[in-house]
This record gives sequence, C-alpha cells and structure tokens, in this order.
Amino acid sequence: MKVHINVAAIAAVLITTTAAALLLSQHASSLPNSSTHGLTNSNVDKSFAHASAVKINSSRAHTVAWLKGRTIVLDPGHGGTSSGAVVGGTQEQDLTLSITLKLARILRSQGARVILTRDRKRTVSLKERTDLANSVRPNVLVSVHINAMPNDAHADGIETYYWTQQGRKLAQRIYLALGDKLGAPLRYMHKRDLWMCKQSQVPSTLVEVGYLTNATKRKKLITPHYQELSAEAIALGIDQYFQHSGP
Repeated sequence: MKVHINVAAIAAVLITTTAAALLLSQHASSLPNSSTHGLTNSNVDKSFAHASAVKINSSRAHTVAWLKGRTIVLDPGHGGTSSGAVVGGTQEQDLTLSITLKLARILRSQGARVILTRDRKRTVSLKERTDLANSVRPNVLVSVHINAMPNDAHADGIETYYWTQQGRKLAQRIYLALGDKLGAPLRYMHKRDLWMCKQSQVPSTLVEVGYLTNATKRKKLITPHYQELSAEAIALGIDQYFQHSGP
C-alpha cells in the first residue's frame, strides 16, 4: 500500500506552530519587571492560553443573568487623604469612585445587593474596608483602581490581582471582559498579597482599569462614557464568574 504524504500541509503546520511559539515567547518576554508593582517574569500569572480560551460575550450580549440575590462589596480605591495616583490634576480616587458608583447602579439594577466601602471622597483605611466586607460575608469583593507608571508614559493595559484560587477565577473573568469591551490590551493577571485580596475572607480581586500616566488612556478615563463602559465590563465579568465558577 502506498502512503501519500502531503508535504505542503506538513510545512504549513510546522510554520504555524513555529509562529505560535514565537508569539508566546515574545509575549512572555514583554512582561514588565516593575519595581512599582513588585512584579517579575517568574511570578506573573502566565496562563494566557487558558485565559484566552474562556468565552467572553460582552460585545454581543448586554444583559446579565446571574447577579440576582448576590451580595457584592465594591471598593473604590483610595479616597480622602489618599488620593492615589495624580496626573495633570486628575486624581485616581475620583475616577475609581465614579466608575464604582456606575458599577453599583448596574449591579443593583440586576437584583444584586451592593455594599460600598465608600460612596464619597473620604478616608477609609484598608483594614476598615476588609473588616466591612468580612462582616457582611458577601459573595465577592471587587476593588477598583487606576494604575500609574511615572517612568513609562506608554504603559497601558488591563491588570487584575488575586490571592486565592477562587479569587483568580473572578479576576480572570473581569480581566477578559474589560479587555474585550474596552478594546484594551490585556497586560497581566497576578497573584499578589495585596491587602484587599489577602485579608478578604471571600473571593476577591483588585482591578486596574487603565494607566493614568498614559495620556491617550487618561483622556478616555476621565470621560463618563469610558467609565460607563468600564463599569459594564466589570459587571459582566462578575456575572460570568457566578455563571461559571461562583457559589
């Protein structure tokens, strides 16, 4: 019996495989070693292949169905004497509050019970935030932040942080939903012992929506429209967490 080998097909497979390997290699090597965030290539969550396999329908579906009856604690990063990043007169604490209030409205409209660690420009310690969350035992906790990298004005992208495995699932859903809905680069997910993640007794994630030090992104972040899109994406990510992973 003669065996016919399709040389062209094999060559095409080899070329595709090599290109994919090169792309993954370049992506891994581009991860930042940022002293600001305590990140190295060895401790960044590199499960991008798994993450990209998770289906996100934010561009095709505008309703959420798994939020009713859930209790969600939302934490607008910083506040009061803690302004967070400040660039060109824009304070992180104002943007995080605006996005979080929009997010709270969306979640409540879908039947969720939402508790805010702050609802205005006031100082709240990290311990007070997690004490509040732990006292009400919500289903999840989401802390909203805006990033900054003074030494790199071109830094951009979505980042999420987590501590537990269940927190990772929540972080991943929000990470992908933000990237899809905002059309923003997916920078990285990262397991890190941040207070809001490690001291929380429920699945939690800290979300960095974008970089305030990136002039192009800053112009978007200060607009109500982009803030609304960010809130919608986070809401969708929370909803899909409950659909696929949550209790």
